[in-house]
Amino acid sequence: MGNGASLAFSDTPVLVIDDSKAVRTVLTDILRDLGFADLDQADSVAEGVKLFDERRHPVVFLDLLMPEASGIRFARHALDKDPYCKIVVTTALPQSNEGVITAVSEGAFDILPKPLRKEEVQRVVDRLEKAFKAVTRSEDVSYS
Repeated sequence: MGNGASLAFSDTPVLVIDDSKAVRTVLTDILRDLGFADLDQADSVAEGVKLFDERRHPVVFLDLLMPEASGIRFARHALDKDPYCKIVVTTALPQSNEGVITAVSEGAFDILPKPLRKEEVQRVVDRLEKAFKAVTRSEDVSYS
């Protein structure tokens, strides 16, 4: 173990990118209910890139289909900047859809189906927490 202060997984900064304000609100409300407090929101890929470049969020919930650009563009940018970033694609598309398959092949951590359900978000958060514990077990972690 590192000698730094131990952080709870719920202290992890999370970025939610979706062009639908309703989806952003529902997802951030669910994440707050699950204990997350450090939540940023973006309504476009461009705004998401700007926020990510400022903070390098370790976890991003990303809508796959947005008006001005595909979420895959953001995923490529984020994973190029931080290969350890965990991107969860939120989509109403079936998992057999070419865009969903591309997102997974490009490095998405998981797929969260829409409409969003708290149980599904909890499942993904549990997987994220296990992944972060595996990576940070012997490292000092600071989200500042």
